[in-house]
Formats: sequence, C-alpha cells, structure tokens
Amino acid sequence: MLLEIEAKLSTSRFIASRSASRSAIEKEPQGGPQGPRLSVLQTLAAGGTARSLGQAVTYPMDALRTISQTRKGAKKLSELGAGVLISGCVQTSLFAFPLGAVQFTVFGSVKKALSSVVGTASGGMRGTAVAVASSSCASLASCLVGVPQEVLKQRLVTKIYPNFGTAPTFTST
Repeated sequence: MLLEIEAKLSTSRFIASRSASRSAIEKEPQGGPQGPRLSVLQTLAAGGTARSLGQAVTYPMDALRTISQTRKGAKKLSELGAGVLISGCVQTSLFAFPLGAVQFTVFGSVKKALSSVVGTASGGMRGTAVAVASSSCASLASCLVGVPQEVLKQRLVTKIYPNFGTAPTFTST
C-alpha cells in the first residue's frame, strides 16, 4: 500500500512538472524566443558601444598598418614609440560610436521589415536573403559615417593633423 501511494505521488509530481514546463514553453517572452526586443535607443547604444570597444581594441594594430603604408615607410617600433600606436585612439573610438549605432540599428530595422514581408524563416534561401539584404543596407548606411571616420583616423595617425582639434570640420572652409 505504501508503494502504491509513493507511485501515485511520483506520477502526480511528474505530470505537474511536465505541465509546468509545457506552459513555460508555450509562453514565449515578449519579442519571441530570443527575449524582449530592444528599444531604438537601446539598439543605438548597444551597436555604438560594441563598435567603440572593437575600435579601441584593434586601433594599435590598425595604426601600425597605416604607419607602415605611409611614404616614409615602416620604422622600427622602438624608434616610433608606443605613443604613436595609441595617438588618436580615444577620438576615433568615440567617433566609431555613431558608425556602430547606425549599422546595428539599420540591420535590425531592415531585417524586421523584410521578415514581415517574406516571413520569419530563419534558415534556407529566405532567411539567407533577408540577412544578406539587411547586412547590405546596414553597410551602405554606415558608410556615411565610416568613410569620414577612416579618413580622419588615417590623417591623425600619419600626423597630417597633429590632433583631433586641428582637423577640419564640415562647416570650415
């Protein structure tokens, strides 16, 4: 009799846990299985922060490449000094923020818009086409910010502009 009670109790626990997990699966969080959707401001901040951090981490390697490609040719790092590799890093990392913000936001917006038209298939030809089109639009939009940023960075590294404050702006003639 005791075994029968334990068996019934065990069965009822199994059914209750199965029911709870089934109802948890059926109730997806707002925004789908990935979690809640980010607001536009959160998307801008996430993309900008990611791009700025990436720019700061890779800046010394990029500066070394730029220096080695200048007319003067590459010098030994000991002759250049370590300061050359980080000169302008903070400014270009801050300037990279809008680039990342634009790219990340445009990618998400275009992907959402295209998915609503062609469906939300994440795999196959539709999913690939949506990802490629979204990425292409994001890249084009980010070029509006990225090209001036790259020109400014190269001119700071090669000392055409001694510092960020001496670089011309769009309003100067």
